[in-house]
Amino acid sequence: MRNKPSTYTNRLLLCFFQLLLPTMLVLGQPGGGDDLSTDPDAAVPVDGGVTLLLAAGMAYGTRRVRQARRRNS
Repeated sequence: MRNKPSTYTNRLLLCFFQLLLPTMLVLGQPGGGDDLSTDPDAAVPVDGGVTLLLAAGMAYGTRRVRQARRRNS
């Protein structure tokens, strides 16, 4: 029997998808502009996604550390 996901996990996933879905919809639209895919020297923008992953990793790590401290005390 599996444990039921906690309310915290459900809320975290809900917030994640609320931020992710609109971004995917906007970036998935065909748009104008220069076609940089043929340029081998084109720079790849790295901004929002990396920040989101870092924030999620920090939140997950903080939660795991707090859980470990509670178990040991």
